[in-house]
Amino acid sequence: MSASAVCVRRRRAGPAILISLAFFPSVLAALIFSADPLSAAEKTVTLRGRVDVAGLEVPAGTFTVRALQPQKRSNELGKADSDASGNFQLTVDEEALALYGVVLEAASAGKRSVVLEAVLLRQREAGQPIAIGVSSMLETAILSWKVQANDNDFEVLRPGALSNWLRPISEPKTRDRLKRAYTAVAKWAAAAATGSQTTATVLRAAVGDIRFMAKRLGDLGVSAGAVAELTELARKDPEVAYVLMMPYFLDL
Repeated sequence: MSASAVCVRRRRAGPAILISLAFFPSVLAALIFSADPLSAAEKTVTLRGRVDVAGLEVPAGTFTVRALQPQKRSNELGKADSDASGNFQLTVDEEALALYGVVLEAASAGKRSVVLEAVLLRQREAGQPIAIGVSSMLETAILSWKVQANDNDFEVLRPGALSNWLRPISEPKTRDRLKRAYTAVAKWAAAAATGSQTTATVLRAAVGDIRFMAKRLGDLGVSAGAVAELTELARKDPEVAYVLMMPYFLDL
């Protein structure tokens, strides 16, 4: 083959390569956007449930429900508003749920201090209706104590490990037995939360070592009268004291 023929062939090949390279991104984009849309949907899960204020003596209504990472609450995984009856649904990343679990925080649109919480630590629980109410409030406060006490120890804070730790009080029979004490403490928190405080933050400060409860609540800004009321309640009612000290009993 002559040198001139080789040069011609090379000149023809050059544009062909450029055309192929230019065509490749278009093909790749077409493949991406033509992918089965169900594959993306499979990576999320929809959580459904109801915010129940029964026993708290606070008004029902609309709540803003946020899904938060239990180990780091600044990480928001999803958000939605409930209807006037407290029914809600929101979508979260399925992988995030499996890796971290979810704390559902329900903030009242009508009264800013009313914040209820629930925790979801098992993926199999995601398909069941989730109740955010008195029992779930106390359980989440107790779980928050565990998270704070084991900061940065992810082996202890894995959702499976947290679920096993919380199981003795999260079973239906135990919930029913402790419901009276749960309601008493939750009602106290709803009345004690003023200013920048919420029922959830007050409950988190209340649970733990009773000897230092007054200091924790005082540092949070809870009034001395409210602190004295809870102290007296715990002194007179062994079940209330048992609920407040629950993190230590679960650690035994």
